[in-house]
Amino acid sequence: MRIRKGEKVLFAGDSITSAGRSYPVGEGAPGALGDGYVALFDARLKARHPALRVRVVNMGDKGQTSRDLLGRWQRDVLDLSPDRVVLQVGANDAWRRFDRALQDETHVSDAEYAANLEELILRTKPAVKELVLIAPFYLDARRDDPMRAAMDRLGDLVKDAARRHGLACVDAQAAVDRLLSHFHPVFFAFDRVHPSLVGHEALAAAVYEAFGGVEPDSAAGLSLAHGGKLLFVGDSITDCERARRYGEGSPGSLGKGYVHLVDAILQTRRPDLRIRTVNMGVSGDSTRDLLARWQEDVLDLAPDHVVMMIGINDCARAFHRPYQREAQVGPAEFAENLDRLVRTTLPAVKSMALAMPFFLEPDRNDGLRAASDEFGEILRRTAERFGLRCFDTQAAFDRILAHVPTYELAPDRVHPGWAGHFAIAEGMLAIL
Repeated sequence: MRIRKGEKVLFAGDSITSAGRSYPVGEGAPGALGDGYVALFDARLKARHPALRVRVVNMGDKGQTSRDLLGRWQRDVLDLSPDRVVLQVGANDAWRRFDRALQDETHVSDAEYAANLEELILRTKPAVKELVLIAPFYLDARRDDPMRAAMDRLGDLVKDAARRHGLACVDAQAAVDRLLSHFHPVFFAFDRVHPSLVGHEALAAAVYEAFGGVEPDSAAGLSLAHGGKLLFVGDSITDCERARRYGEGSPGSLGKGYVHLVDAILQTRRPDLRIRTVNMGVSGDSTRDLLARWQEDVLDLAPDHVVMMIGINDCARAFHRPYQREAQVGPAEFAENLDRLVRTTLPAVKSMALAMPFFLEPDRNDGLRAASDEFGEILRRTAERFGLRCFDTQAAFDRILAHVPTYELAPDRVHPGWAGHFAIAEGMLAIL
């Protein structure tokens, strides 16, 4: 990994980079980096290299061509004094020839694209430690498709520029082509341009490797069989705004958290397995609530593998609902509920794994942190008694919290952003 402590890495490009980032500068506030590959790149740095304290900035802007980037490059890139810059542009340079076929003034020819790219490189190289280029891509395996052919030509221009200037280059088309050999383009994007989280995960991994990072083969030891159904169940940390009623299939059905990331990692690293991922988390659930809906929301869906992360609501009710004793789940009931959930599930599935609750507070003497640790230990002992794999979520976060302030991971210390969810996802993969 060439990125050093305290550096600023700035991403510039079009809507694929922007992905819902904050304006005017995509940095700092929760969600500021958007929901795409930039956020997943930042998540990798925080989860794997928290001590580096790298600043990641997203300055992508939807609809941008290389011509547009030149017009705002000084203000939106150079004036922000980044140490390293990642440049992704080209989709709109090609697309304008098709979606605005009669508006010649919006078209960027191959020759102009090459000249614009050259100018961007010459203006940037002297001002930064490193410039990384991302070649444009199109989510269609048919090389004779006119837009795919146009995108390939622009991609070749990017690769040639990278060779001439000695720059690292991400061959994004090669990364998505590997996935397209397993899936139809609509699996990633109906418009074949704006990828789902699966495509963004592939891009984030490729950019991480372009900076010298090594992607761990976290899918190597999987016990999942081809075509298996993997069901995640829990509370709001699992739910993460998933679409209803069943968390599978439709856009947004897996939510915006670790379940979606686990699926994205599985589809990018082991697309041959064709794993069905299902999210049946429900915000606010305790183990008592899980018991009430377990048959309908878990067993009736006939999963092959079940992963359950639960506990923060069981222990937190005593703190934020101190007078509602009927809503509280004590340690004894928590242990009993876990026992019933596991015993009910094991005969019906090939495997079951548990993940411990967590509270993003480094002070172990804090009342809720101490309660979360107590309930986590109960869950760990339950997993041990039944011979189940168990992910120590709190320990994973404690390693990050040694370097990253709690409010940077989750303002409420319970619901993490992409960095926290990425850490959970990698931990979940280790127990599958």
